[in-house]
Amino acid sequence: MARMCSVCGKKADTMIQTGNVVGGSVICWKCYEKIKDFSLKRTFSSIEELEENEKKVMEELNENHFPEDVIHDYQMHYAYLKNPQAIQDFEPIMITTTPEFSGYRIKEYKGIVSGEVVLGTGMFSGFEAGIADTLGAEASGYGMKVDAAQNEAARRAMKETERKGGNAIVGAKLDLEAFTRDLICVMVSGTAVVIEKEEG
Repeated sequence: MARMCSVCGKKADTMIQTGNVVGGSVICWKCYEKIKDFSLKRTFSSIEELEENEKKVMEELNENHFPEDVIHDYQMHYAYLKNPQAIQDFEPIMITTTPEFSGYRIKEYKGIVSGEVVLGTGMFSGFEAGIADTLGAEASGYGMKVDAAQNEAARRAMKETERKGGNAIVGAKLDLEAFTRDLICVMVSGTAVVIEKEEG
């Protein structure tokens, strides 16, 4: 099944080329060409040259309506080029299904966040899945798809938390909703918060 471009909505995969995956978003080559010459550059002779390149890429991303996930990943890329140590010291977003973290206190609530992934069930939908259930066999391929979709949905919720200035998600929950027989929406949602370690 062909994937759709997150920017223009057209097919990203063709018989000749496979769409680029950037920041969890699939981008067709036609859209990627708009920023390729600038975004592929990795070495710079000065901080001024780096900042000029970053400015140009960000302008292209915004003018061509690239997804927030893609823009965020490029921002992180340039932040790393400017200060690799700062990115290495960055603490990942913490996530829990409970309303709080043991040993931490919540300083601020940043609002509800969520990440969604639409999953095509493919060969494990409908009649085939029914046979697998009847025989007592686990549809492992389908299970792996759901796990991957759940991880990606959680990653998107974490990125939204970063954008809101939070460093953790509390009350996280997983929801699966069937759109059609062959399409399922996997969503991870929760409340973005700012937490800090309790003294002592």
